Amino acid sequence: MNINVTARNFHLTEGVKEIAEQRLLKLTRYHEGILAIDCLLEANKREEIAVDVNVQTRRGSLHAEDCDSDLRTAVDQVAHKLERQAKRQKSKRINGHHKSEDVGSAPLVLAPRFGDAEEEEVKRRVLAKTANSNLDSMALEEAVMRMDHDGREVLIFSNSETEQVNVVYRRRDGAVGLID
Repeated sequence: MNINVTARNFHLTEGVKEIAEQRLLKLTRYHEGILAIDCLLEANKREEIAVDVNVQTRRGSLHAEDCDSDLRTAVDQVAHKLERQAKRQKSKRINGHHKSEDVGSAPLVLAPRFGDAEEEEVKRRVLAKTANSNLDSMALEEAVMRMDHDGREVLIFSNSETEQVNVVYRRRDGAVGLID
């Protein structure tokens, strides 16, 4: 791993460089795939030190910046931000909580009105399969048994108890879900 510390508008002493390197080296506790760390320390007109850090990892990059009158405080604040980012990235990788479009969160897109031929083309591209069927009136337990028996993932039925249309579906964890 390569740690590069650069200073602008002031002289970089070994002590300042060591402070930044030691604090940024602690990031390896939270992220094992760090390839390089680039740290830019810059003195601005308000007598503050701006710290800008880019961390290159095997899975992407992390970036944080902060500004403070005390160098050590600014470096600590930036390191804390990077630690949070690394923890969040690691938890997403471990738990599989990547942002993906679920059926429930997918936005509804309305197609503009076209002529008949163009409208049919849009329907063919959007709809993979269509089916028409009569809704059977049955109890919830019966609908679950029929869904299991037929090997379906989804069953739409008329609930005999509430007289409303319901949907029973197989969840990813194997359980059965109900949409009223």
